[in-house]
Formats: sequence, C-alpha cells, structure tokens
Amino acid sequence: MHDIVIISGSPSVDSRSQKVLGYIGDRLNEKGLSIGHISVRDIPGEDLMFGNFNSPEVTGTSEKIRNAKGIIVGSPVYKAAYSGVLKSLFDILPQDIMKDKPVLPVMSGGSISHLLALEYALKPLISTLKGTTLKGVLSGQPD
Repeated sequence: MHDIVIISGSPSVDSRSQKVLGYIGDRLNEKGLSIGHISVRDIPGEDLMFGNFNSPEVTGTSEKIRNAKGIIVGSPVYKAAYSGVLKSLFDILPQDIMKDKPVLPVMSGGSISHLLALEYALKPLISTLKGTTLKGVLSGQPD
C-alpha cells in the first residue's frame, strides 16, 4: 500500500506533465511518504478501447488506487480538457474508486487560460469518481 498514488494521463513518455508529477513525487518521497505510480501507458490499449474491466492491469490499477491514502492525477491540456486516454482509463475503473480520498489535480498547459481545463474538466471528473478534490496545480508557460 502506498501513501500517495500518482496517476499520469500523458500518452507521451517525456511530457511536461510527467516531469511535474515526477518532481512532486520526489518531494513527497523526501518527506517520507510512500509513492506509487500509474501511467496510462502501462494499460494495454485494447483494455482501454474495449472497456476490459477485468484485465490484470486494470484490476491492479484499481487496487493500487483503492488502497492509497491520497491521489495525484496529472494530465496535459488537450482541446480544453484532460487527455482522452486518461478519460478512457477512468471510464473502466469503479465509479467510487476515489471515495473519500484527497485528490490533487495537476495539469500542464501553454497559458493561464488552460486553468479552465483544470476547473471545468479534470476537477468534475475526479468528483464523479467520488474523490475529494484539492485546489489543484496548473504548470505552464507564461503568456
């Protein structure tokens, strides 16, 4: 069981959001917290596309999230929202997977206007999974 599970919604191996999540994870680990990592890249595409709720990767992911004390969810901003692959993952997880857990949303975008994606896309998604949404972090380039 991990204290914090970090979920990366970036389909890219070397993205800004992945770097930000790595930085946050390293700082929390330095504080003595146990950190687990989940990446959408670790879930087979077939499971995501065809809603394979019972695959070992999906059930393992569910178990990791359910056993965590807190969650950090990160994604780059795509078309004014989170990544589609992150949504695909969350669509096949149990509806209450984040119940009563504090969840920190983190997004990387190109400008302050991408804050809307955090507020109007990612936070509501976390709420539908019954997570207790914290304020959130937007990492991006200044205008």
